[in-house]
Amino acid sequence: MSWTRLALTVAEQEDGGGWPLTIAMAEAAVESVGSPLRLQADLEGARGLRALRAHDLRGAQELFSRSIELAERAMPLAAQRLATSLASRAEVEILQGDAESARSDLDRVVAMGSALGERSPRLLDATFERAIIDLEAGRLDDAERSFQEALDGYLEVFGPEYSGRVHARLGLVAVSLGRGDKEQARSLASEALTDSAPGTRHWALDALASVEV
Repeated sequence: MSWTRLALTVAEQEDGGGWPLTIAMAEAAVESVGSPLRLQADLEGARGLRALRAHDLRGAQELFSRSIELAERAMPLAAQRLATSLASRAEVEILQGDAESARSDLDRVVAMGSALGERSPRLLDATFERAIIDLEAGRLDDAERSFQEALDGYLEVFGPEYSGRVHARLGLVAVSLGRGDKEQARSLASEALTDSAPGTRHWALDALASVEV
């Protein structure tokens, strides 16, 4: 198995039953090739995901941080791993209630994607998560900007069937409500209702009902 294929297998493995064998293979490969930094970063990222799935938030945070450190040392070859581990650590930080640290990591993910001119699912999800953090912190202008960027990106990358688009629209509704602008919130909720992806109509209806209260 090539280093690249092995790294992808480790990083993208989603079947919990496959973890022990996959990680053992990666450990053997790291040892045999003199510990290349990029592969080590992938391995630590895989361990972090395993810890996260086991609800070991502290362990996951430490492993993702180690993966980030290794990926930084392997740049520019480990750009995708760096962004992935930053986004994963942000997820852990959100679960730990540390929203500002999560926002800092998400900022880096967004900045990396923007510098590369990419609109990947990872970049868009990071933009959306950052918007939620800003909304909850009362940074309405920042939240609005990020929700709109996520909305535009979801439409471009996934098309009209993706439910994330509706989530971004409802984020904009929440921004308008935060400003006390019920008329704008009502208009945006109506747009979400008429532009709903399959299975999301009830979310738009709930948002419209909340505006009318």
